[in-house]
Amino acid sequence: MAPLEEFAELEAIPPLKCPPRLLTPLKIAIYTSVFSPSVGGQETLAAILASEFQRVGHNVTVLCETPIANTNRRVGDVRVLRHPLFVQRLLTAWGADVAMVFGATIIGLLPFVLARKKVLVSHQNWLTTADGPVRGWTRKQLLRRVKNCAASEALSVTIPAECEVLPNTYDHSIFTRDANTSAHRDIIFVGRLIREKGCDDLINALSLVIKSGRILTASIVGSGPQEKHLRTMVSDLGLEDYVDFLGPLLGAELAKAYQKHTILVVPSVWEEPFGIVALEGIACGCYVIGTAVGGLPAAIGPCGSVVSPGNPQELATKLIQVSRDGQLRRDAGVSAGVHLAHHSPREIAGRYLRILAQLVAC
Repeated sequence: MAPLEEFAELEAIPPLKCPPRLLTPLKIAIYTSVFSPSVGGQETLAAILASEFQRVGHNVTVLCETPIANTNRRVGDVRVLRHPLFVQRLLTAWGADVAMVFGATIIGLLPFVLARKKVLVSHQNWLTTADGPVRGWTRKQLLRRVKNCAASEALSVTIPAECEVLPNTYDHSIFTRDANTSAHRDIIFVGRLIREKGCDDLINALSLVIKSGRILTASIVGSGPQEKHLRTMVSDLGLEDYVDFLGPLLGAELAKAYQKHTILVVPSVWEEPFGIVALEGIACGCYVIGTAVGGLPAAIGPCGSVVSPGNPQELATKLIQVSRDGQLRRDAGVSAGVHLAHHSPREIAGRYLRILAQLVAC
């Protein structure tokens, strides 16, 4: 099968009105403010999509603001322009068949609008209201001239223009189950150590669990300004024997950490736009307990459950239930295959490509 034809077999994606253009290599320009080697959900999605587009025969150029030692560099087979001059942005726009822009950023959108190119905007975060009325009005006018998609239903309804839901993917070449790794610890938290991520609620919940007589262990993966406070909490609550701080982990090391745990807890107290961390944990065999905020419940799907944000007692009750109920965890594991298939790189890249091809051909 020719590389460009493999996406034509995705039955879950409605056919385009003008499908033949999909089988013609496209020149795709992608703008993302953050990109490798920076680490985060948007960086992960941008890198996966750029790689998938390039892999099936399209010509991809990424423009970003994330610097490295060399101004211009390829990431894999993908050409990357870092901190490009505005004239470079315009030249890239003029040379592209179609553009994809992450976020409602004026600097990202403007070159493609000026070059009269069709643009797909992928919304990965909430729109800020701190830009002032002029920038806010300008952004709204730009968004009404492009095609919009958002990572979750919760996010899509906040976009001031027609917007469809197109969920995120994860790196399934790294995050997967390992038959040779046993889950000998109970709980894992993965995220930046800031109040918005709710790690302090997890520590308080674990304290309540242990006081109830149920002994669970937890590992905290990440770093951030709240780390000292969290370590002090662990000490003050007498949890040193139950909680390990593993620091930031990436790639295969992070996957191995997931695989060693039974439950991934995502206790965010802010509205998560989506939650790629949930997909990673599910792929590695974890049952996910998250909070009922933003797009996080959609990311978890049938592979876990949600609790109220900022409620350690409710989280403690759920931790006890899940740790005791092996059948509940097994049922979630059975659901993981279908859920993850809907978020695979091939599936999500195929959906993006169909939209981009339709913008070009119709």
